[in-house]
Formats: sequence, structure tokens, C-alpha cells
Amino acid sequence: MDVMMVGRSNGRLKDYPMHQHGYWEIIFNDHGVGTLTVEDTSFAFEAGDITVIPPGTLHKKEASDGFSDICMFIKDFRPVGGKGFRMFCDDREGTVRQLMELAWRFNQGGSVYEQAILNALGDLLYQVLVLFHVKNQRKDPRLEGIMERMQDHFNDPDFDLAAALETTGYCKGYFRRIFKEFTGVPPVIYLQQLRIDYAKSLMDQYGHSRSIKDIAASSGFKDPLYFSRIFKKLEGQSPKAYMKQQYACDVEMIRMGETGEASPGASHMLPAYTTDRRTCNER
Repeated sequence: MDVMMVGRSNGRLKDYPMHQHGYWEIIFNDHGVGTLTVEDTSFAFEAGDITVIPPGTLHKKEASDGFSDICMFIKDFRPVGGKGFRMFCDDREGTVRQLMELAWRFNQGGSVYEQAILNALGDLLYQVLVLFHVKNQRKDPRLEGIMERMQDHFNDPDFDLAAALETTGYCKGYFRRIFKEFTGVPPVIYLQQLRIDYAKSLMDQYGHSRSIKDIAASSGFKDPLYFSRIFKKLEGQSPKAYMKQQYACDVEMIRMGETGEASPGASHMLPAYTTDRRTCNER
């Protein structure tokens, strides 16, 4: 996943006005109890809550005694457990807190290597939230077992997803339906995205020192042309275009205001947050 920026509130805020962004925003509420309003609906939040805000979604936060949070802006985050806004609660170990703290730490440097770590943390955050969602649903060891097998074998080009699905004992149509309810995508897309995310992490790490054919093979694709086709389908651009892009991003997409129009005047939407970061194409 492409992590565009990580921001952290400066001290405690009592309110943050209604606004929207051009990228996905994942917010970890570090301190405080208050109200989050998404479009026309209000939700209570407290320390440890995680909010997933899709692009273009109006939202604001209020807390009478103040709040602080860490927010991660991700270009290609995927819905967890269905489309739209979602809320989660961190586990007892504070897994998401630790991931967000690490993201904030590596957000400071701005090098290619630190960006690769940020993108990997974005991938890991997504998988953790999928795990939280699955655990909050009716327990199904067969579903969790298939997800674990995909995680363990996604970069094996000989991994047979269809054969793995047959071991569940469910009819294919029913299993695909419950899988999509848990993850937001069918099993084949979930596996493809695991492979493409890994390929992107290799591109971020090695750049042009490894060929696309080599990266495709390391990511579980036997055919580099098929890899390129799936990459473009999921990412909206070819592998070559992604490597050439080298993390270029539009910071104004993060600073979008109520109208959704990115403009110089919209920069007032982030006055209370620290990013400590150069613009992405300065790295």
C-alpha cells in the first residue's frame, strides 16, 4: 500500500472541523473521549479506537476535555468488512498503537528505504484490521484457516487456491460469499492483492535493480504478462509506471476541505497536526 503521509495532533484538541480527504485516512485515537461525526451520523470514541475513513467522506471530531490522535493517509487502502466507514477497537497488546507509533517514527526521515517501511506498515495495518473484523464475527476456523494458508503461500506460484477452498467442506459459492463478507473482496482478489502488495514492497526496496519478471516470480506469478495485467487492474497503472512514479503524491489531496476541492486555501485543514515531512516528491 502507498502510505502518503502520517500526521500527529499537536497536543490536545477540543474540536476538528468537518472536512474530507482525497486519500483513505486511518485514525488511531491516542487520548480522549468524544464524538466523531461522519456525514450525518455521530459515534462515540475513546482511547484505543481506530477509524477508517474512505476518500471524500466528510467527518469531524469533538471532545470537551480534548483528544489527540495519529492519522495515516493511504492511497490504495481497501475496505475492511464491506464498503464505507468502519470503526475498530485496538487489542489488549496495543497492536495498532504500536504500528501507528512506528509509522510516525519512520515518517520523519523521508528516504526511499523509510518509505518502503511505511508502505509495509500500511500493509500490516490492513491485515491486522481484517483480523480484528474476522474475530468480531462468528468464529469460523475454516475461514481463518484459508486466510492463514494464503498468507503463508501467497508467493508460491504453485499454490492452488481452488484446491484449498475445496478442503473447507463448503460449496464454493457459499464460501466465497462469507469470505467476501469478512474481507470485503472474494478469495481470488484477496490472494491477488497479497501478491501485488508484496511485489510493490519489493519494487520499493530494490527499485530498478530487480527486473519486473524477477519481482513477478518472487510474488507468486509464473507469467510476468499476467502479473502486469493484474497489477494494472488492482493499482490502476502498470508496474513500470509504478516504479517510475517513485512515491510522487499530491499533498493537497490530504488537505481537502468541505467541498472536496484541493486548493491552496484548503491548507488550513491541517493546522493542528504535525507531519515533519517534505513534500513527497522531494524525497
